[in-house]
Amino acid sequence: MTDDAAAEHGADSALGTRAFDGPGWTRDDTLAASGRVRVRRRRRKRVARRRVLLGLGVLALAAVAALAWLIYTGIRARSELQAVRTSVAAMRTDIASGDLDAARAEAESIRLHADTAHDLTTGPVWAGAASVPLLGDPLATTRAVTSSMHSIADGALPALVAATRSLSPTTLRNASGRFDVSAIAAVAPSLHRATGVMHAALATITRASGSTWLGAVNTARTDLIDELTPLTHSVQSASTAARVLPPLLGVDGPRTYMVAFQNEAELRGLGGLPGAFAILRADHGKLSFVRFESDTALAGENAGFDLGHEYDLLWPGGPANVYANSNESPHFPYAARIWTAMWQRKTGQHLDGAIALDPTTLSYLLAVTGPAALPDGGTVDADNVVALTQQRVYDVFGNNNVARKRYLLDIARAVAKRLLTASADPTALVQAAGLAASQYRLLVWARDPSVEEQLAQLPISGAIPPGAAPYAGVAIVNTVASKLDYYLHASLQWRSSGCTQFRSVTATITVRNAVPRRRLPNYVLGQFGQRGSPTGTGSDRVTVSYYASSGAVLSSATQGGRQLNPAAGYERGHPVYQFDVTLAPGATEQLVLHLNEPEGNGAPVLRMQPMVNPFVAHAVPEPDCGSS
Repeated sequence: MTDDAAAEHGADSALGTRAFDGPGWTRDDTLAASGRVRVRRRRRKRVARRRVLLGLGVLALAAVAALAWLIYTGIRARSELQAVRTSVAAMRTDIASGDLDAARAEAESIRLHADTAHDLTTGPVWAGAASVPLLGDPLATTRAVTSSMHSIADGALPALVAATRSLSPTTLRNASGRFDVSAIAAVAPSLHRATGVMHAALATITRASGSTWLGAVNTARTDLIDELTPLTHSVQSASTAARVLPPLLGVDGPRTYMVAFQNEAELRGLGGLPGAFAILRADHGKLSFVRFESDTALAGENAGFDLGHEYDLLWPGGPANVYANSNESPHFPYAARIWTAMWQRKTGQHLDGAIALDPTTLSYLLAVTGPAALPDGGTVDADNVVALTQQRVYDVFGNNNVARKRYLLDIARAVAKRLLTASADPTALVQAAGLAASQYRLLVWARDPSVEEQLAQLPISGAIPPGAAPYAGVAIVNTVASKLDYYLHASLQWRSSGCTQFRSVTATITVRNAVPRRRLPNYVLGQFGQRGSPTGTGSDRVTVSYYASSGAVLSSATQGGRQLNPAAGYERGHPVYQFDVTLAPGATEQLVLHLNEPEGNGAPVLRMQPMVNPFVAHAVPEPDCGSS
């Protein structure tokens, strides 16, 4: 290197430059730095993409896992709920048959399966999935069902189990026939709490959607409602009975009641002609009959009060003044008030209530106790009491009223003695009485307003319920003083359609006179059996009253296709339409009523007419307006 070149190189080195540097060239370190930045950016993007993909993968795996968990737990929960439904049905059967040990075992099964189903459907996965609009509807319904059954299992069933243990049939009634009213009263609070829990749970299930996109969930919900509804009603009835039985049975001191026997060979709206009666005393669970009387004891008596213009318009025959007509209305509290008032005016004795029953009720009770011995050496039992008291007695005694009434009183005394002294299963007796009450054949009224208010919730009260709930009832009254209604058959078919402000209702009432083709005593034939009767012997005449839902309006009525204009009135807020029907032997008449009723949900409460031949009632609500 020459001296000049060395000097130039040194200058360049001193300036920190290299050969070929100049304005047209980029420095090497700048290029390197820029490359490193690009590399780092690409690396960060790749990392970000990997993280996003990883996150999406994790979410996908979580979604798959959640879906798998929902499917797995859903299938298990469905199986557990099916086991619950099966046990609920079995428990209802066990209670109805009086097998309380089996009922307690089913209650434990319900608790275990309901708790498992609830555990399976709780947690964030189910809660989140159930909250998704539309897609989550089946899960929301399932959660409502499992949660409700869990509350029943933990809040109601233990109380029911405890109640069944306290009310053991072996201790409920002692050897002397006295009922343990203290034990009955002791279970009332727990039964009341259980009823509240069951009603709340049933309401929650009913509010849950029954029209989700998953049919299996909809079906399971409906099936469980069908099983829970009657069980809840049974528990409520037991709760009410536990509250009212102690005061009725004289837990606070003696109570006296008039017990009237109704003869359905001559129909009245409540059941049958009020005939013989007894005075029953209840004192701290001990029952005793202290007096028996025939219907002639109240002949000529009156109640001393009236029941208002609407009552008089429907029942113009002076029911409050004539014992034989005192139960033309199917509202039992009216008849009970009339009967007790008549007895007090005759004897001065203040009665605490009244009871009505018929020979069919006696047949149910005698099936439990066994036959009762009669003074003439015969027996009265479950198989013959209906025919003996309402048909054969007229063949034997004919127009001999004195002998016939004496014989009927002998039957009443014999049956009463058998019921009070027999060592029959108390549970079976209660079930027999419950069957009669469900058919409006056994009715109870209490003068104590607090007790009567509780009774009014049950069919045993015989009360026509006020209010707007759908209702349909038929009351048949014999108008010719015959005993031909022993052969009468009747039915009601109720059908609805439409879900507007009003729905169309068709009520079809059919009555048939199946009187046998043989000569009957004139006493049985009544007014039509007298000489000169225009219709001949064996013809019957009745007034048929149809009780509609509150707010209903009749649009048309026919009998055998002929247009009719029936008499009309009101009772306890229900429109009532009345028809006079004459039935020749073997004849059938059909009344068809077309009505517009306020929109209702489901079938009506049906009030069946107690008769010798069971009244057949059938309701077809179509469609079921307002349900999910």
